Amino acid sequence: MKNKKGFTLTEMMVVVIIIATLASIAYPLYSRVIMKARVAEAISLGEIIRESQQRSLAINGRYFDAFNNTHISDRTRLIKGNDVTLSNGRLKKGLYTMSILDANGVDNGCVRIDYGQTENNTIFTIYMHVEDSKMWCIQTDGGTRICDAVAVDPAAPNMDCSK
Repeated sequence: MKNKKGFTLTEMMVVVIIIATLASIAYPLYSRVIMKARVAEAISLGEIIRESQQRSLAINGRYFDAFNNTHISDRTRLIKGNDVTLSNGRLKKGLYTMSILDANGVDNGCVRIDYGQTENNTIFTIYMHVEDSKMWCIQTDGGTRICDAVAVDPAAPNMDCSK
């Protein structure tokens, strides 16, 4: 009898099928965990801006209505990181775009954080009131349940920063 060494083609195919099955189960779970981490980072960025707005109200008697160069300079930098830029009154950090809504005529103000590669390709948007910390998450990618990571207010589809 010959000494058999190695694996047969059938054994190799079984191993490949097992690995493919495990990968098909693990990838959606991994993607969901990554997206929840991105939502958590967006909330953290919103909290930084919200607290800065509250400080502005206490010191100046009003919220700031847009970001400016003082928000990205070294001493007064709101958000740390080399990839933070200013564009049209909005802060950009990687794939996050942060803007201020309804700052002048509204008692509570609102912070908006968009996550996505472009303005036309936003995956989710977080809205946060400055005064009462109400928060909404609206996903725009077609239902991967991204916003499940956030306690979403039932009025989220009709979110209005003026309330």
